[in-house]
Parts: sequence; C-alpha cells; structure tokens
Amino acid sequence: MLVGNKNKFAVHIDVKGIHDGWVFGTYIFWVNGASIGDENDDSVDLKGCWNWMRDFVESSMNRYEPGLYEMDKVQAYIYLAASVLPREMSFGFAEEIYSDTYERFHVSHIGMSSFDRVTLLMLTNEQGMERLVWREGDGDIQDAYLGAGQLESVFADAVRLLEDTMVSAGDKIR
Repeated sequence: MLVGNKNKFAVHIDVKGIHDGWVFGTYIFWVNGASIGDENDDSVDLKGCWNWMRDFVESSMNRYEPGLYEMDKVQAYIYLAASVLPREMSFGFAEEIYSDTYERFHVSHIGMSSFDRVTLLMLTNEQGMERLVWREGDGDIQDAYLGAGQLESVFADAVRLLEDTMVSAGDKIR
C-alpha cells in the first residue's frame, strides 16, 4: 500500500505476514521520488511502525528552533545527529545545542529495522513547514522541504489504513 505521493512524501507498506500477533513486511518512505529505508527488509515489525506513526500523529513535538530550518543541511545534520549519536562522531564531537534533541528531531525509529542504517531528522519553521534531513549509512546528507503538516497527514492516513490489520493481529485500539 502506498500512502501519499512518491514525488513529495509517501509511506510504502507491504504486509508480508501475520504470526502470533506480530505483523511483518516492508516499510519505506518516498521523498521527492527517492526511497528511504531498506526495500529488501521484509521482516519489519509493522505493528511497531504503526504504533510509532500513531504516536507521532497524536503527540506533536516542537521541532522548531530559530535559524535551524534555514541552516545548511550538513550543519543542521551535525547539530542534530553528531551531538546524540555515537556513530556520527566522524564529524567530530558536537555539543547538544537544543534541549531534548533526540526526542524532538529524530524520526528514524518510525521505520523500525528498515531504517537501521538511516538517520532521519525532521525540523519545522515558525509556520509549521517541514524539512527532512537524512543520511543513509555513510552516504551524502540529503534534505527535502515539505508542506506544513505533510508527514502528520500521510502518517494519519497510513494509521487508518493499517488499523484493521493491526486489530486482526490482536492489537486493541484505544
């Protein structure tokens, strides 16, 4: 199932199986026509992804800091990743500049194992416009600008579409 627009932002989910209450499959993002995540990982805990997306939609975080949205993608990445992720120390030691950096700006966990090699950051401007900054493995740092509430909208649609699958696997909807 594809939720959203591949040329802007979309979530692509393919349920491969349900076993003892666990739902497995593939889970990737599409941003400006490029995929993010491991397309070959067909054992992603989709129930976990579903819960993380639901939490993301229901528990909005303040992802705005003055000047961060406009910052060069490499500098923004260093500020938000090198200060809290040991594997990003190749950029050198960086002090945590913003409070609760990981909780506020890091969204890679939503993709569970498909995003093991991905560091994905989300930041916003004062008007709520969204910007993704990411890096897969040792690759180049990428970024993309999205509309206000675009991730929330796509995630909310994906949560609704996956709800029946999760209920049939034994999840109890609040």
